[in-house]
Amino acid sequence: MNSLKPREAGSGSPSSRWGPLPSPHGGDGVRERTGQAFADRPVHLVYLSDDFEKDVARAIAAGGKRLIEPVQIKAGFGERKLTFIRAPGGWNFEIFKMIQDFVPEVPKYKSRLKGLWTCGTKVPDIDRELKFHRDLGNAVVLDETIESGGGKFRLPLVRMADKYIHVLDKAVYEDALGK
Repeated sequence: MNSLKPREAGSGSPSSRWGPLPSPHGGDGVRERTGQAFADRPVHLVYLSDDFEKDVARAIAAGGKRLIEPVQIKAGFGERKLTFIRAPGGWNFEIFKMIQDFVPEVPKYKSRLKGLWTCGTKVPDIDRELKFHRDLGNAVVLDETIESGGGKFRLPLVRMADKYIHVLDKAVYEDALGK
């Protein structure tokens, strides 16, 4: 059974306010183009682990690259042990063990959005990424090709604990971004 669990909304993620944490960015050319470590986009997913050492070892054995050695952090949100991993497809994620949680509960707000269901992640090699997920213990739920705007797009869906991730080599809206 995979013990990774997505982090609940509103519970925070690593940021520069933690002080001298090593930067989890990779060589994707963003720094060279913009002078920033990341483009303005989501930079990593965060997974809560019941068995930190086992889950980190599994991610590395499956082909992930550890970006920083595990560290223990204490701040206003509580105390965590964490590390960052880069998947073979180039996206980053954090695995952390909750030691103490001080994040306050917030009342639900009025929104038509019901929650995060999936995250689409562009990768250079879909098959290699799917192998990584299978080796990590995640299930490939669907692997289908859809047609949109005269093009065909492969769109596998991977189950990661109680959330999903779409891995893709080209987004259906990608051509529209340049216009």
